[in-house]
Formats: sequence, C-alpha cells, structure tokens
Amino acid sequence: CRDKCYKGFHVESPCSLPPSLHSHFEQSFHGLHLNNFFQYDAVQPGRKKLSETFVTRTLVGNPGTTYKYLGLRLFSHPWCEVDERGNRRSEENCGTSSLLKLGYTQSASKALITMGAVNRQLTTRSNTILSQTIA
Repeated sequence: CRDKCYKGFHVESPCSLPPSLHSHFEQSFHGLHLNNFFQYDAVQPGRKKLSETFVTRTLVGNPGTTYKYLGLRLFSHPWCEVDERGNRRSEENCGTSSLLKLGYTQSASKALITMGAVNRQLTTRSNTILSQTIA
C-alpha cells in the first residue's frame, strides 16, 4: 500500500542511521525532559470548561517559529544561537552563550543546540536521498 499510495516515500531502518545520530537525539530529548520543556496545554474546547490536554509537548526550532492548536499559540525555543534581536546567528557560532543570556540553563542550552544539530543532520540526509531519488 505504501508504494502505491505514497509513491516516492522513503523509509530507512533505524540500524541504517549513524549511532551518533541516535545518541545525540536521545541526549537532546533527555535534556529537554530534565529541564521541564514538555508541558501540558490548557485548552477550553467549545468555550466551556478549561482543562489540561492528555499529552505534553514543546516546540523547538528556528527563532520566531510558532504553532497554533486549539486556539493556543506556541512559540519555539531556539535550537541555535541568536543575536541581540533574537535572530538566528550563522552556523559557525554554535555555542550556547546567547541562550544563557536569554535565561536558559547550561543543560537546557546544550539540549536545544544538540536538537538543532540533529535537525541539520537529518535535513542533509533527506536532501541527499532526495537528490539520489530524483537523479
């Protein structure tokens, strides 16, 4: 069904991914968990009783990224260094100092920066697979 309904959809087995990618991904999620990034949302479906959602979530991404669900807008925690205006710094500046200035702990900053690095690895991997598939 996948080949018919989702032509071109690419699936890789976990063992085909580099072990360092798994390790960095787990380290990042563990750091986000330890720093209480995952929160329950308070929603008011149908404008009735205010209640918590059943699952926790967070948003990590480029500075300024937002996501809206059930009328609630989430703003991303930055996964990269930012300048004094909150804009993304270049990839060469890949430390955690600007996140520390924003009030993130060293542990939280490291988890966010690591998640950004994992995202860049996966993006590069996806682009490589895409170029091989199209070629």
